[in-house]
Amino acid sequence: MPDHDSYDKVSGQLRLEFIEDFQDRLLRMEAFLQHAQDGTMDNEEALQGFRRELHNIKGTAGAFGFPGVSMISHRFEECLLHLPSVMFGTSRIVLLYLAELKEISDAEEDIDEVRCRELLRSLPLIGKFPEADGANEKRVDTQVLEVLVVAGSGTIRHMVRKELLDFGFHVTTVPDGIVALSMIVRGQPDVVVVSGTVESMPGFDLIRALVSMKSTHNTRVAALTSFGPDHPDVLMLPEGIPIIQLEKNMKDQISKALSALEYRFL
Repeated sequence: MPDHDSYDKVSGQLRLEFIEDFQDRLLRMEAFLQHAQDGTMDNEEALQGFRRELHNIKGTAGAFGFPGVSMISHRFEECLLHLPSVMFGTSRIVLLYLAELKEISDAEEDIDEVRCRELLRSLPLIGKFPEADGANEKRVDTQVLEVLVVAGSGTIRHMVRKELLDFGFHVTTVPDGIVALSMIVRGQPDVVVVSGTVESMPGFDLIRALVSMKSTHNTRVAALTSFGPDHPDVLMLPEGIPIIQLEKNMKDQISKALSALEYRFL
């Protein structure tokens, strides 16, 4: 028979080791930020070191019972991806995210799903013009739509993100379908845009899964594809899924999809 006590003991020890590693990485992140602020390290070098530590936190947190930390780290990592290195040492966004992660690490407990959703909606994102004077570094309006874009291609993620930012939405992108599914269940974005090609699974399978599962069947989801409406893969999508085609008039395509999802931003 399995020794549950031994398993629990090992699991608890691994969790404690993760917490210690989490706290150590946050200290190193704070050190990289300080180096950028006092000029003892090049901004780009400090930012890259900072991002490496954050990426490791994101990658390991979920496995040790901290899925909230993983989701916040994913959002933070995306912000850093769009943050010019010259702004790294002075960005309020960096301080806000660090403070939230530090609070969780000090408590040595992950946040629950409700608090995680609240944080994801209140923490800022990098907007279309990150150089603007503070405009993109304020806490977000919780009434603004949260959109998750799932696409394997970095080019497509960037292109769709840019178009959605023009609508005033807050946009998060992810290449992996399995990671996206976890983010959708826990974060409950207002709209999900899924490309036919994503990592880990076919994108249209992700759409079918979202529609069929009780926890996600109310998710407003649109399909992103270069296929025409008569393509077999498109015809196999669940009824009522709006299609955004990868065309030059993508803004119009997005408007039509949002209208079909009962949002009126035309």
